[in-house]
Amino acid sequence: MMSERWQTGFNVMLILIAVLALSIALLDIEYFENDFSAEDRLVEYATAITLLAAAAFQTRKVVLGNFRFPMYLGAVLMALLLLFGAGEEISWGQRIFNWESAAFFLERNTQEETNLHNLMLGDVKINKLIFGQLLTVALICYYLLLPFFRTRIRFLDKLMLRSGVPFPSLRHSISFIASYAIVFLIPSERKWEVAELLLAISLLAIILSDAHVKRNALVSVG
Repeated sequence: MMSERWQTGFNVMLILIAVLALSIALLDIEYFENDFSAEDRLVEYATAITLLAAAAFQTRKVVLGNFRFPMYLGAVLMALLLLFGAGEEISWGQRIFNWESAAFFLERNTQEETNLHNLMLGDVKINKLIFGQLLTVALICYYLLLPFFRTRIRFLDKLMLRSGVPFPSLRHSISFIASYAIVFLIPSERKWEVAELLLAISLLAIILSDAHVKRNALVSVG
């Protein structure tokens, strides 16, 4: 279990990063857009590394957690989603290793890169539909509705414990929402890169603080 000090540190970190990003944008918007939050720069790589770390810790929980069916399915899915997010963030290493996109992505990807979130299928932009609208709904459910109803509905509480999906505590929700609100004040569309980093850090904190829960859950709900 992650100590109280570390949990507090992660939550404070979210706020500090959001304030730092806002300050940089207000002081020098060109630096913010062309360096700080630009492609293949600090924020993007930090997001990819954090998501990869979260995927690794989640995978470790799957391997060592001794989960019962169907509990491990949610745990495995979470690890895969985190790994997918890390890969998408850096276009699966395309720009790092300098390899060409396949014809499919050259024709349908708005940046001609090997990733799914910049695909255009007809008039539908995947990034706007899935990683914008649907992700917003998912985050509202995960950070707002779930913490509120999980402690009030016993069935939902048991379902979450058996699912293997790490869930946020009230402190995680408060710190993430507060930092996200600060990011909304940034006068640049590149603010969403910072928002992705905040989400990655928050998920890592949730996974680390949740490490003890699933093992105890086997006793409490088994």
